[in-house]
Amino acid sequence: MKKIILVILMLSVKFSYSQDFSIYIADNRGNQNISYDYLLTNDSLIITGISDYAKTKVDYLRRKYTKEEVKSLKTFFKKFKLDSIKDNYFSDYSNFEYISADHFPRVIEIRFRIGERKAYTKLTNSYVVYLTDFFNEMDMLLPKEVTFQLKPADFAKSF
Repeated sequence: MKKIILVILMLSVKFSYSQDFSIYIADNRGNQNISYDYLLTNDSLIITGISDYAKTKVDYLRRKYTKEEVKSLKTFFKKFKLDSIKDNYFSDYSNFEYISADHFPRVIEIRFRIGERKAYTKLTNSYVVYLTDFFNEMDMLLPKEVTFQLKPADFAKSF
């Protein structure tokens, strides 16, 4: 009987661990000297950033998820396929008439850890259709002023 209880406990710990996740997203928002950094974990969301042309580090938001948000995220990540993500999505800068510090190609870097699975990707001036659902899910957690607001027309190339 003790062995059965031990096995059940071990399986339940493994099951709950497989639901753990952390996602780090760095987004320059199309500006060379600005960065929005998002850290999503099992139970909370942290948004920090660099503003004032790389002079000031800002703690924008730290909050715990609601029960509904936790449920929605876990459901989403059960279906989300990390192995379908490429390491790099790059497009030239042909859609820019000029490049300056405040008119810069958008770069988004994402590090995923969902249970035992890990992935990294970097989007440079690119719209990635496969990640649309991911960004939409993330936008539901964020205040409007820091949502990703990705539109295919804003990028030189879609993948």
